[in-house]
Amino acid sequence: MTEFRPRKVLITGGREEGGVASFAEGLRTGFSALGIPATVIPPGRILLHWKELRDPSVLKILSTTAVFAAPLARRAVCMAHGFPRPDAQGWVKALAVAGSFKVANLSSGCRLVAVSHYAAVHLRAVYNLRVDAVIHNPLQAIFSEPRPPGESRNYITYVGRLIPAKNLHRILPAICELLESEKGLRACVIGDGPQRAQLEALAAGSPRVEFHGTLPPEKVREFLRKTRVFVSGCETEALGLTYL
Repeated sequence: MTEFRPRKVLITGGREEGGVASFAEGLRTGFSALGIPATVIPPGRILLHWKELRDPSVLKILSTTAVFAAPLARRAVCMAHGFPRPDAQGWVKALAVAGSFKVANLSSGCRLVAVSHYAAVHLRAVYNLRVDAVIHNPLQAIFSEPRPPGESRNYITYVGRLIPAKNLHRILPAICELLESEKGLRACVIGDGPQRAQLEALAAGSPRVEFHGTLPPEKVREFLRKTRVFVSGCETEALGLTYL
């Protein structure tokens, strides 16, 4: 088998992980380091690149919401970051996600890639989908740099989208209770989403809970270096970037 080296890579996605270097940005950085030009575009703009979509020398890496373009693509990859669960995402979204993966399976120019063997097992066993490969999540190099000596760790930190599937609304009351008994600790919520107002209301009585919204990777790294405990409650995220 001959090795395929694309002349260019189109990646759909954006900063969806609350400020941590996103999946798409991690891929862009990696391909660029290999000397392959890579561009990140919003999923809704993929059809504007229809010439590149049809060009077999251009590799397309499609997020779930961009898989509608898979039937038109030549040499495309659809990414499965986890597996859909109706109890976590609702029936409509879960079926839409599963349907997009089925589109990838039915498109001759597209391959379905999972980010972990755990996700691949569920997609195969529960949804009868063909997973063509497992490729683990990419992470920007700044998150592997050594931590400076002497920095204190006194934060309980969450990084991610503020959505029900992450279960922060269940974890946050316990964190606030812990802050009452442990006066030296603080809590930090990095990210944004539809649950932000609800979560801020839950933490309203605790002045040591900080909400920072979406931050650039360098600022996220600063808080992680000061973190004693990292929390996340997502049960469908098999190898999430925030955990890494």
